[in-house]
Amino acid sequence: MRQTKNMLALLRFNLRADWVKLLTWLLAILILVLVVGFKFNTIYGTATALQTITVTLKSASMVALLGAFDLPTNPTVAQVFGSEMLLFTSFVIIAMNLTIGIAKTRGDEDLGLTEIIRSRAVGPQSPLISTAGELVLLNSTLTLLMAGGLTIAKVPGASIAGNWLFSLGLGLTGLAFGMMGLLVAQLTSNHTSATILSYALFLVSYLARMITDISNPDMTWWSPLGWLEKNSATDSKSLVGPTTNDGDGRSMFLSCHLATNASRFR
Repeated sequence: MRQTKNMLALLRFNLRADWVKLLTWLLAILILVLVVGFKFNTIYGTATALQTITVTLKSASMVALLGAFDLPTNPTVAQVFGSEMLLFTSFVIIAMNLTIGIAKTRGDEDLGLTEIIRSRAVGPQSPLISTAGELVLLNSTLTLLMAGGLTIAKVPGASIAGNWLFSLGLGLTGLAFGMMGLLVAQLTSNHTSATILSYALFLVSYLARMITDISNPDMTWWSPLGWLEKNSATDSKSLVGPTTNDGDGRSMFLSCHLATNASRFR
């Protein structure tokens, strides 16, 4: 308990200090997803439009850009929405997690704020754990609001289970990359290096997904973004897959950077 002393108090302090930043990110992502969700029936309101975009989404260039999705000949609006928006939205959510996570750890250390906090009655692991907790709360809130918003939007062909799976997959993927960012922040010497390395790993993950989607889609599971792509958000029968994989990745990153942080401040 000494290692995480006053962690909850520090978490509350961080939430009060960052509420404008967190709210801005939440509103931006929700507006992006929900406005598109409300408009998709207008954009693809006919069978001809759906069949045309299906052919486009199955082309090699679009598979490389957005992923290989198993769309039927006559897809629903929800299936096209999931195919177009899933990976695109994940980029914004991953950027949110990396920005906030690295700024609250390595960024605060560079500014000397972490040393000031540790000089008080705060455990050595508390700043790191409180930042991880902030990311958990942020992604949980985003998941709930997005799932609720998509349910209200009533995208044709979408089910409540599909809306929740879409939102949960995005929330867990963002959180997994956020935890990776926290780990990288413990391994680098400054905020800039942590940011560059984190985005480099994100780019490697995206390129791995792109290459495997084109050459061998079965190998896409080796990329964290592939876990999101394969969650079949518009298929309510596939509710378990992304939760298990992303949860394992998040736990692995959290354990690694806790151990790294402990060794740095021992």
